[in-house]
Amino acid sequence: MTKDQLELFSFQIDEKMFEHEKIFYMTLPQSWRDFIGKDKNKYRLKVKPSNLSKKLQALFPSIFHISWKKDEPWLYSDKEINPHIIKLICLNWLAYENTRSTEELPINVQNISLVWKCGKMRDLSWKKDYWKYNWIPGLMAAKFANQTHYITIEDGYNGNLTFHHVYFNGKHECMSEPIRRKENGGYFSYVIRFSLKNRAGLPEPSIINVSFGIRRFLQRGIYKNSDINNRRKGSILVSISNPFFVEKVFANSYVQLKFKKTKNGEITWADGVDKLFADVLQVPFQPNDIVNNPNSYYKGDNFSALVVYSDLVFESKYNLSKVIGGIGLPEKWALFDYLKSIFSELNPLNTCENILSKNKDSLGKNVLPLQHAYSPDTKICFEFWTSKELYDQAIKTYLKETILLQNSDGTYRLNAEPALDVDILFKDSTMLASALEPTNIEKAYHHRVRWIHKVIGPIEEQSQLTMALVEIDKKDKYDEKTDPKSANRIGLANTNRISQFIYPFEKDESENQKKSRLINSFYDLLADHGFLPARVKKLNEEKELIGFRLIKGIHKEKQKDVYLPVVTRIYKNDVKVRLFDRNDWLTVRDALLSVSKNQKFIDFNSQDDTEKYQSFFKRAVRNCLDSSTADFVIFLDAKLRSQKWVELMNPNLDFRHFPFHLEHPEAEKRIKVVRVSTEDDVSQYRINPNGNIEVNRNQGLFKDNSSDIYYSVGARPDTVQVKKSSQKYNNPLKPIRHQRLVEIIPLGTGDEKERDQLAKLGHNLRKLNIAYSFHTNLPYPLDIMKSLKKYIADFTEDGTLNNDPDAFEEWVYVGEDEQLVFLFE
Repeated sequence: MTKDQLELFSFQIDEKMFEHEKIFYMTLPQSWRDFIGKDKNKYRLKVKPSNLSKKLQALFPSIFHISWKKDEPWLYSDKEINPHIIKLICLNWLAYENTRSTEELPINVQNISLVWKCGKMRDLSWKKDYWKYNWIPGLMAAKFANQTHYITIEDGYNGNLTFHHVYFNGKHECMSEPIRRKENGGYFSYVIRFSLKNRAGLPEPSIINVSFGIRRFLQRGIYKNSDINNRRKGSILVSISNPFFVEKVFANSYVQLKFKKTKNGEITWADGVDKLFADVLQVPFQPNDIVNNPNSYYKGDNFSALVVYSDLVFESKYNLSKVIGGIGLPEKWALFDYLKSIFSELNPLNTCENILSKNKDSLGKNVLPLQHAYSPDTKICFEFWTSKELYDQAIKTYLKETILLQNSDGTYRLNAEPALDVDILFKDSTMLASALEPTNIEKAYHHRVRWIHKVIGPIEEQSQLTMALVEIDKKDKYDEKTDPKSANRIGLANTNRISQFIYPFEKDESENQKKSRLINSFYDLLADHGFLPARVKKLNEEKELIGFRLIKGIHKEKQKDVYLPVVTRIYKNDVKVRLFDRNDWLTVRDALLSVSKNQKFIDFNSQDDTEKYQSFFKRAVRNCLDSSTADFVIFLDAKLRSQKWVELMNPNLDFRHFPFHLEHPEAEKRIKVVRVSTEDDVSQYRINPNGNIEVNRNQGLFKDNSSDIYYSVGARPDTVQVKKSSQKYNNPLKPIRHQRLVEIIPLGTGDEKERDQLAKLGHNLRKLNIAYSFHTNLPYPLDIMKSLKKYIADFTEDGTLNNDPDAFEEWVYVGEDEQLVFLFE
């Protein structure tokens, strides 16, 4: 019987097939090099050549590499761009950086000739292995964009569709012209992204990953400047007819620019792009004008603009886009099949077969009775800081769903093994639900924290688990920066309470929706205390589990990205956490309370920081080996490779060995390692039931026998009610979610059966968070750490610096990076 097959949206790349492609390269004039370096201060140049590189590659996506080294060509391109235009752009930049006009530049700087030389890929040797990651995706994007396309999607879009080559955040894309089904409906663009990657453990051959998504646009003006997040940079697409250029060199390209909201609330250009691109843009305009009146700029005779929309950039309570995120499965699959027909000479990767047995390997859905490691005499105090209506509904729901059981004397106990007594208290939520004082936000934050400690008071009984469910309004109901959630959480943590927040019931909310929110809120509180679902018993796992990852955030005082290394240790129902710079193992609850008060971080400013966090991990593992006779499985987050853990990088991964050296006599015998990745080198995919292409939301664990890589596809959320056949073109206001592909790679063993079992363990561990009926992105030893971030008092509320959202939406909610993009005609 044929099993479900996983088809990856990736192609094998034999670089020899590109050896006959034409390459154009140009040398930087010596007079320009001397002029740029004339005011050099020791090792630092007065000007930044990288700014000119950014400008040239934004204007000309065909320029795939720029080198400022003396013994290498300067520009590399797959097209012969008019050298006169390049000269004009560069002279304008040199003049601007030196505060003079182009006529005032030295004669030997003005009177030069730029000449392209032509060669073939096979003839060039300069850093070919470095710039192929930019050139090959750029070449494919350019070839696709330069063709005429008739797109046919069954029951969806049918017709001619123009795609433009965009160099977007260092990635090559083809973005379609905006489309919409109805004249008054929301419009959006299809986006195809190309990237050259190495597969894990297989440095050669390379593969091309092809990703499909949509890009939304602002179609209603902002109501106030606070509708824009001041920590994330926004985007606009602008099309202008520019007399600066005498030929249509930009017919199929865009230039990416950025804007931001300053601390005083003004909407301005970011990174000096207005000055950098002033000679090209010429038309005077400001981003503030466009975001306030997007429709006025949509289609002009000589100037038009599209503001790229992101839920992370635009925080209005209204949908200003008229389109909700997510691309439909039929759209994604039709575009993939069409692209395969365009690049028919490329070989797709081998399909992967599902190795899960439905009956034998499934954990099921059972949550109750909850599993834990607390002693039977532990008492839970459940505080409701809510309205009476919500309190009554919650108790009724928890009893009906048997999460709480009522004793004969009217008291309650938690449905757990062993059962735990629960005291329930109803509290006045008025103060906790009130906004912070808007005059001085920092003072108002600390005032709320102190008020909670003084008035509500600390819990003195350390063995008691005190949980607080707090009812507050949604963020958009409060004035800017007065949302009390973060201050309430830290204040309550300082009194030894773990908290969860719930919004008031809404008029149009169904009973099922209310029930779901109430249950999930309680389960979130229990998950933050280390409770596990009943299905954990089906794992029947005798090994201890270890997880290691870095929690990233912005330090409030330093205003820079810092990292908290964290190790988790799980055996049966016992969940423990070790925090950086500590040698003790804490319960999940105690770890959350600890980081809310005081915690050390690392910022990777030096090689010492890399050694510190790896040393912390190794000490924790040695402690586990010394304190237990069990074997261990260690789960490592693939993001660790971005912090100089070179053994975890794809080309360096050795499946038969650990990605670290551990000085312990029993390490090789008692340890196995699993690397888990959701990074952008993991391909998009589709599942073909029994080998047939049909729209579905199947799940499973798929094995690529040619590479020994495993791919986990989890269950979709029960709350996602959109039909699997839904398309964005037909349903612009429906959110569309997809199941995420998670790459699982066992390390430290070459035994195929053992590798299969480790992969199955990793897949099933994605279903151990009681707050979710579906799979989490990461296995439980890594997933449980995410709660730490919201309790770290030293972190700002908005995530990380330089985390601009990417305006490439595959899911209903993704980390997007909306950028300001301009189209030139």
